[in-house]
Amino acid sequence: MMTPNSRGHHPVMILLLFGPPGSGKGTQSRVLAERFGISAISTGEMLRAESRAGSELGTIAAGVLASGGLVSDELVDSLVARRIGRRDCAGGFLLDGYPRTTVQARSISSLSRVRGLPEPVIVAVGSGRAGVVEPLSARLQCLRCQHVYNLNSQPPRTDGRCDRDGAELTVRGDDRADAIRQRLWAHREQT
Repeated sequence: MMTPNSRGHHPVMILLLFGPPGSGKGTQSRVLAERFGISAISTGEMLRAESRAGSELGTIAAGVLASGGLVSDELVDSLVARRIGRRDCAGGFLLDGYPRTTVQARSISSLSRVRGLPEPVIVAVGSGRAGVVEPLSARLQCLRCQHVYNLNSQPPRTDGRCDRDGAELTVRGDDRADAIRQRLWAHREQT
């Protein structure tokens, strides 16, 4: 749903993108954000950035993400509230994979009311694939630009190096097979 922003000039669009791990949320979020001219916000990417930065939140998140668990609602809610308050979200934003729990849904609903934001448009992305563990565990991500590759379907031209900037590629901690199984279970049980 779109409403005038605080300046009354342009409509504000809020999108919530839902789907299980491996369903293509990241890909779709980039397409939708570009199409509507809004910021795409991935809580997973924010948590990984905190982890790389070595912040206290990042240290906590790194352990939880590596095991395939979900970071506490309170920490994620706080991170999202801070992020959507930034200037680039004034015209709207897309939340990729958030909210994941009932507590998070209540939090974003309350925050939206307090900030005068419109009701969100909910976009569900499904995965018809039964076996997502193997494709997800074949993902590599650039340490610099965050571009994602898949060794099976979209490999880099040079082993271990990003096609865009030549930086080293790495396997995210939450893309190990055991962590993926845990993420799928958590999605089924808590989302």
